[in-house]
Amino acid sequence: MADPIQRPQARPVGDAPSGAVSAEVKCCAEVATFEGSPAASKVYGLDPKTCLAPSDADTYWASGSVSGSVPSDRMTRDGARWASVGVGMETELEISFDDASAAGCIANSTFHMEPAHIASIETATVSSKRAIFRIKGQTEGDATLVVRCNGVDKGWFHVACLTQQRVVIETGSVITRRTKSVSYDVAAMKAYFDKVYRQALVKFEFADLGDIDLRGHPGIETLDVAESFYYDPLDPSGGMSTFNPEGRAAGGAPSHFGEAVLPIIDAMMGPPRPNAQRLLRYVPASPYVSARNGVVPRVGEGPGVVFKEYPDADTGHNVLCHEYGHIKGLVHPEVSGTDQLPKHLTDSCNQPVPAYAGTNTEMANPASPAHPFVMALDPLNLMGYWPVIEDQIPLRRDQWIKVRG
Repeated sequence: MADPIQRPQARPVGDAPSGAVSAEVKCCAEVATFEGSPAASKVYGLDPKTCLAPSDADTYWASGSVSGSVPSDRMTRDGARWASVGVGMETELEISFDDASAAGCIANSTFHMEPAHIASIETATVSSKRAIFRIKGQTEGDATLVVRCNGVDKGWFHVACLTQQRVVIETGSVITRRTKSVSYDVAAMKAYFDKVYRQALVKFEFADLGDIDLRGHPGIETLDVAESFYYDPLDPSGGMSTFNPEGRAAGGAPSHFGEAVLPIIDAMMGPPRPNAQRLLRYVPASPYVSARNGVVPRVGEGPGVVFKEYPDADTGHNVLCHEYGHIKGLVHPEVSGTDQLPKHLTDSCNQPVPAYAGTNTEMANPASPAHPFVMALDPLNLMGYWPVIEDQIPLRRDQWIKVRG
């Protein structure tokens, strides 16, 4: 009867194995989201829209629809977030892991900054479902923090490291026969500007010019009696506002604010100091009312002017922030071919805005009808026309760079 037990041969057949012995394959937690810290003071900019995935836009990892490794082009629409951090400064970020995969697997992930000289991972506190990081900027440039397990990239976000800038803004009220002095709080303006432009690593100082009284000035005498110079009559024939250099309202003044008043102010006050910008109030007195919130007659150069008072201070401050964006060359999202916003966002202008829940970086929005100056995929952008003005705060990665130029 044959022996049922298979016995080994006395000598093994074949050559002995060679090369490195592979490590044991460990389970991997799947990345679910990358977000900023819940503590707003620990975050600079967080941009979830520039690389917004074409599908599954509410989650970071659009499984199966994106590349399984970090793309060479950081603007790829893979759902990755952008974070900003200052050189020599720190920001705090969170990575959450999918509940079903996290237990017992999260510890098998490693975290890498590539390239390492742009920013460094200072601390990584890892729990059963999330990792909390402090990221320190080292030198200007872009980097990517990669989560890796078993040699496979599981998720990533991009870091824009920027040197913090300081900007001086000169502000005051222009008084003519039909405009008035308005009160404002310079300290509150600074605090609001610092909050909005923190995402681009810009801080502000304000210089108060007070009232700039042009009444009786010879250079403005003829304009000072032209009623249409002080407000936009919304000319039914389609004429442009007298506040803009592109045209005139029908029967309006022979000049406009940028051509006539700004040079007079420069002559009276002296030009802005080096590296300073001017944001002025030019508020019509009753019964005159401007149809426009503000204007920058020469976009990309300044100065900026606002035409209204707002009972809510944050609304007024946000209008000033919007106009400052124009001074630095930022444009409205409907501008064709702009290189400041990704095309998938600008293509969503004039589409109905869906309601979505707020995160720690963007406020919740109610559903809103279509508007040509509002991006349905980025409705709260500072340079759009979202109806709740004080909610317009977010800027995107290329806007961060442009506003610093």
